Amino acid sequence: MVTRRDVTLAGAAMTLSGRMTPARADAPVESPLFANAPKGKLKGLILGPGPAGRCDDAKLGIGVPLWDARGNRWIMWYYCRGQDAPAELPPTLGSHRIAVAVSADGIVWNRLTGLGRAGAIMEPSPNRADFDSLHVGLTDVTFADGRYFMWYFGGDHEELTTPVGRTAGLRMRPGLATSADGMVWTKVRGPGPGGAIADTRDGLYSAWHNALHADGKIYMYTSVAARDLSRWDTWIYTTSDHGRTWSVGEPLKWLDKSPGYDGAGELTRSIIPNPLKTGHRWLMAYTALNGAKDRFQRRSHALAVSDDALSWRRLYDAPIFEIEDESAWDGGGVAAPHLRKVGDQWRLYYYGFARPEFDKVLPKGVGLAIGAGADLRKFTRVPPV
Repeated sequence: MVTRRDVTLAGAAMTLSGRMTPARADAPVESPLFANAPKGKLKGLILGPGPAGRCDDAKLGIGVPLWDARGNRWIMWYYCRGQDAPAELPPTLGSHRIAVAVSADGIVWNRLTGLGRAGAIMEPSPNRADFDSLHVGLTDVTFADGRYFMWYFGGDHEELTTPVGRTAGLRMRPGLATSADGMVWTKVRGPGPGGAIADTRDGLYSAWHNALHADGKIYMYTSVAARDLSRWDTWIYTTSDHGRTWSVGEPLKWLDKSPGYDGAGELTRSIIPNPLKTGHRWLMAYTALNGAKDRFQRRSHALAVSDDALSWRRLYDAPIFEIEDESAWDGGGVAAPHLRKVGDQWRLYYYGFARPEFDKVLPKGVGLAIGAGADLRKFTRVPPV
């Protein structure tokens, strides 16, 4: 029987509290805000907004799943927003706090309750001068040298006039936190403004970053958005001292045509050792943005390969995963892909969101699609739970 557990995090240890209760039939979405979401429109969704009063009861954003061999379980860190969130947060985003869930199979998830407010494990900085004083989110968690690295981003209270209106929190910058157990985190202050790893360069923000540990270095990839949000490009920073100091940064190089399938660039990405017989060392799953005026910035997932982690070329000439049903929970776009190999199965974890007209009916959240074999051009969303 599937159960849901209430867990309290105490220091570096986890202790169960409360009684075990059966999971609801609609367990991926427990928020009363989406109680009437049609199940037939939730294909692929495995984790959505949580119960009332939690830090994730309004919006659930990008999730990062990893297999925890020490605990013999899956862990997923995700950013989220509760109904108690400040009104000044950017309305188009779902970031505010970071939470965590665990799973035996990587499909059915149990939310854990952290030491932060409303069950969060990470919150904005109380220091208004810090880059992450208004909201935090994340795109990646890595494990190396016996500890976890969280590649999170944050925004402060500076108000900007942008294409989506005048709002605070969009001057986002990348940050880093570390943990021994994946539950209790310590932020690592960087050389950038307010303790960030890097600044925004000439863009509106630098965020949605991820990392690769290789050859005694950490490569950090961050998305820099044009000020008018017309294009996104990736800049790469490296460190050889576990994040204490960073290189100046250089743009990700494309050895073939720039991605985006009509040209708005690439947004989020994740990189793993390449298990395919392509002769390349690294495999990147990334979010391509379509710049065509009739479907401006439509998001899809694509693959690229590299030998040096700096210069990349497309693996296929077309996206591997796209919107399937425009009236579904992920009909507005798919982003933040994370590829995981589980036996003979490929899993594509992703972030999905509905079109604006369905925003109050359908939840945002983490989805899962399954593929098999060496050809990664076909993924099928898992059935609704």
